[in-house]
Amino acid sequence: MITPHKYLDLNTSVINISAYLLKEFKLHKILKYDEVYNFIIKNFGEHAKEIFPYSINFLFLLGLLEYHSTIDAFELNEIK
Repeated sequence: MITPHKYLDLNTSVINISAYLLKEFKLHKILKYDEVYNFIIKNFGEHAKEIFPYSINFLFLLGLLEYHSTIDAFELNEIK
């Protein structure tokens, strides 16, 4: 979650993974769900699996991502 505690690993926090995802979306604009998932597992390890959905939800709630169900992909919204 976002609230810190003494066991929180800052490398696999929601905010750090979300920042990494934003960097990837700025390069590619549209990424399929599996590609995004594999980026996270490759760069943060298997223990990031449980944080991944929270990071996607965080970006979606901020209005930075849009989901296209027909192609199962996310698109970065233009930041104004």
